[in-house]
Amino acid sequence: MSAPDLQTLFHFEDAIENCLASILTAGGLTVHKQQSTDQLATPFVALQFTPGRATQRLKCFTSTAPRYDAWEGSLRVEIVTERKKNGANHAVIRATIRNLFYDAQAQITTDNLPWHAVTKFYETSTSPTVSHEDNFDVSSMTWAMEFQIRSTAWPIS
Repeated sequence: MSAPDLQTLFHFEDAIENCLASILTAGGLTVHKQQSTDQLATPFVALQFTPGRATQRLKCFTSTAPRYDAWEGSLRVEIVTERKKNGANHAVIRATIRNLFYDAQAQITTDNLPWHAVTKFYETSTSPTVSHEDNFDVSSMTWAMEFQIRSTAWPIS
């Protein structure tokens, strides 16, 4: 299925973040994406996808200049629990995210990410911290990825 236009293809931040949030939500977690205006109540998971450099692969068009079609990126996942209220769930949530994301590539299809494909997705670090002021436990997990525009997604030029 081709995208309606090039702008849609290059709006991959929200597309990838929405796809990964849907995997976590289906796994029973409360997820908030960047720029969310929802009320935050613990426990919750916050996602922030950041695209990185293009991998130097170009897709050529007949009527326009070539465009990059593959990039690196990273996903920051923050787990927030309130120590006295639901802190005992913190490690379970972290393990659940790992379990769900280790199977993420198999779950990413054209149904939940129609114009992009994730070709690599792996955890690079986890940093647990405590916010003594708010009495929160926070784990920041980072996942690296490579993604590309699906060959069938390019609009007909």
